[in-house]
Formats: sequence, structure tokens, C-alpha cells
Amino acid sequence: MANCPDSERNEEELQILFNFVQASGRCVSHNLDLPIAHAYRGHTLFLKFEWKKPNDQAPVSATIVEPATVDGLGKVVGELTGPWPDYLSALNETLDAAERWIDRQLN
Repeated sequence: MANCPDSERNEEELQILFNFVQASGRCVSHNLDLPIAHAYRGHTLFLKFEWKKPNDQAPVSATIVEPATVDGLGKVVGELTGPWPDYLSALNETLDAAERWIDRQLN
């Protein structure tokens, strides 16, 4: 996935990311309860999804967290709520929101 500020994600890029997540053993992050690290323009944010039930096709909400200087701590910089039709839609919207937040911090 391109990390350029003017790049746009397309369905193929999202599918590649989704396939990578699956291959890394994180195919259902709601079962493993692991946040996803997203690097963009030299900054890293963590994306955390909340699920109503373990086998749902899409999360019910997403939280964007900026890491703190102390490991394990962070500041919530964004919260999104669904409904989304599927996980890829939720991931795409959350990635867009995280990148917009970074863009605003750098301007």
C-alpha cells in the first residue's frame, strides 16, 4: 500500500492488505484482539476494531490510537462507528480517517 499523501487506495490494494493480514495469522483480528499498526508519512497509528460477535463480517466500531512515549499507552485520536458492509470497508474508512488525522497534524 502506498504511503504517499496523494495516493488513493483502491480495491486491489485493500485486498492485498487483507491477504497480508490473513497470511500473517491475523485473519480475524477480532478473535486475536490485536491492533493493526499503520505507518503513513513517517508516523504510526494503531487501528483497533471492536466486534459485536466473534464471527461477524464487519466490526461495529473502530478506534485510532496515537502511541505515547511510554510503551503500552496511547491517545485516542479518532473513533468511528459502523455499520459497514464488511471488514474491508471498515478497514478502508479507518485508514482514511487515520491518514487525514496525520495530514492535519503535519499542516
